[in-house]
Amino acid sequence: MFKTFLVFFITLFLFNSCEIKTKREDNTFRDAVGLYFLRCSGGSLGACQSSCNGKCGVSSGANVTTNNLSCLNSCQSECSSNCDLSVPLLIYLARKPPLK
Repeated sequence: MFKTFLVFFITLFLFNSCEIKTKREDNTFRDAVGLYFLRCSGGSLGACQSSCNGKCGVSSGANVTTNNLSCLNSCQSECSSNCDLSVPLLIYLARKPPLK
């Protein structure tokens, strides 16, 4: 009797394990879009780069000094990589079914 229950529970466990793996969703696109919205401050490249001026103490293009130039360059570089829409777009296009 114990062996029957043991075989039953092992079979049930293996069946559920296989079933979960076949129903797994691909969340790559959702994660890429979520990271875009989290990392891209202001929601666009222009807004992110203009917020760099306040972060680095630059009120206009005229008062950029060597001290705040490295801050401004690194901030704008982060904006360029974080606000890049090509990665989510490529993931979306790769997942889209072909036209018939």
